[in-house]
Amino acid sequence: MCGIVGYIGKNNINEQLLTGLKKLEYRGYDSAGIAVLENNKILVTKGKGKINELEKIVQPSKATCGIGHTRWATHGKPTAVNAHPHLSAHKEWVVVHNGIIENYLELKNDLLKTNKINFKSTSDSEVIPHMLEACHVKDNIKALIQVCRSFQGSYALACMNKDVANTIYLAKKKMGLYITHSHGEVFIASDPSCFAGKSESFFALNDDEFCRASDQNIEFFNQNGEIIHKESEKLPVINDYNVLLTNEDFMLKEILETPSMLKKIIETYQTKKIFNQVTRDDDNVLKRVNKIYLIGCGT
Repeated sequence: MCGIVGYIGKNNINEQLLTGLKKLEYRGYDSAGIAVLENNKILVTKGKGKINELEKIVQPSKATCGIGHTRWATHGKPTAVNAHPHLSAHKEWVVVHNGIIENYLELKNDLLKTNKINFKSTSDSEVIPHMLEACHVKDNIKALIQVCRSFQGSYALACMNKDVANTIYLAKKKMGLYITHSHGEVFIASDPSCFAGKSESFFALNDDEFCRASDQNIEFFNQNGEIIHKESEKLPVINDYNVLLTNEDFMLKEILETPSMLKKIIETYQTKKIFNQVTRDDDNVLKRVNKIYLIGCGT
């Protein structure tokens, strides 16, 4: 699990991206990086370690568009080279990715045969910018849709192209990705809680949906490249934003959150038919239990 952020606006780009990444550090903290688009050049800063290590090496920028990533390593060791963002061969595209491209070796071999690309990392994610650059579709959102058709696995993607100012392209399958805009600014994140204090509503991308976000407009597309209408969702009240400030680390934070999370799960499923069938009018249901399944995903 990794964290993605994006920002378009006139406030300090480094501050916006780093602040967002710190809120997502619970999703991964073995490496981090940001990319900003400045004067048709993509500038990438990344390194091994936590966000505060990245903060030390980020250079001042007047850019108004950027993406960031905090990584929990799956494919490829937690190194600076494997950290996101990943650039394409000629630095036309830059990508941050949460998820796993399960067929990346096959895609990588195809790229090596046809384009003789020099891969710099061992991350599955690096195939994405190279495929975007190798795609001959001129419309960038359609190029992203075409490239995503080749993927097996899961992804939340935020991408920038050096020739298109103040624009971020998004794609989503099986991984959360959210976007909001307020007062001329656009915010993108893997968790809508990052939008607290910035906006009262947000948009959630569904599987096989795409987005072209700019300082002028936010457009959503289906997998056929057709524009679709989406309704915004109201941002819930978030009271546990600064819980980490009172805890030693994320592990302790999540342990202490367990009772409240169990309460939320029970309240959610109490209205479900299956849950009610098992528990309704049956005070002895636990006495008949002879097996317990423990199922985990992520943390």
